[in-house]
Amino acid sequence: MSKLKTKVKDYVCRPENLPYMRLLVGYHVYQSIRKKYNSKNKLYIFPFCGLGDVYLVCQHIEEKEYCTAVLISTNATRITKLFQIESNEVINTFRMSCLCYYVNIIGLDKCNAQIMHYDAYEYLHIGVLMNMRGVNGVNYDDMLYSFLFGDASAKKFVAPKFIQDEVDVVAFCDSVGIEKDKSIIIAPDANSMSSLPVETWNKIVAVFLNKGYRVFTNCPPGVEPLVNTKAVDIPFEKSVPILNYAGNFIGLRSGFCDLICSSTCRKFIIYEPTARWGITDNQGYFGLRDMGIMQTGIDYTFDINNFDDCVEKVKEYFN
Repeated sequence: MSKLKTKVKDYVCRPENLPYMRLLVGYHVYQSIRKKYNSKNKLYIFPFCGLGDVYLVCQHIEEKEYCTAVLISTNATRITKLFQIESNEVINTFRMSCLCYYVNIIGLDKCNAQIMHYDAYEYLHIGVLMNMRGVNGVNYDDMLYSFLFGDASAKKFVAPKFIQDEVDVVAFCDSVGIEKDKSIIIAPDANSMSSLPVETWNKIVAVFLNKGYRVFTNCPPGVEPLVNTKAVDIPFEKSVPILNYAGNFIGLRSGFCDLICSSTCRKFIIYEPTARWGITDNQGYFGLRDMGIMQTGIDYTFDINNFDDCVEKVKEYFN
């Protein structure tokens, strides 16, 4: 039996046979999803794990009744459910790769499927679009909308539905010590962006402690909060009401910033300066104000040669 397995593995792993095996696996993944959910449902395929990416796409999806979101992160289903997409299927990255390969070969229209990104890695082979990033002010949401939904100059937005139960929100805030309008939530980390030095974060924390604020670090269990702050793990479903209650937020640009961008609290969003996206930088491409999804708050790119400028800008904004 071991010799047979070895022969099968050797055959499958031959470079000339991999496309056929991916196509076969993709077919089985597609069929299993079709059998599990309403056959009329359009498949919205998210071949990425970034929660912010999922949020940005979902805010433009208007059809909710006949659709199934296919994702590679269980956490991402918490985002789709904020937008009332209740039919969700989570698969691993290999099965996702094969599914995308299959629907592209067979045809997106024929499969009643859509891959929810303008440049879905190996799947679409349309890298030429990457050259449009930042041209004439084109940002990330413009790129997503233009490719997936149509004319970006006529964007349509769908508001997420957070848990707005005031008693529930106040109970959560009381349980962790968040004081209304006198607390600051700090989110110092991002998966795709370098952060400020710890020393700079410590100076920012000191600014608020000196003002008499209660200071919290938003972080998952097991992660150490910033010095002299209290750890809090804010649930996605209540994030905006909790931020509204706290009154203040500072965060390194991450998917969590997308999630709370509609909060009415004072928001200071920090961008790392060195990454390039086409002809622009992080703020130029991912800026929440420029994308039109954050109405109150400030976008700020820090200076790697003068981190103290960030501290001064924080003082000015929260004065």
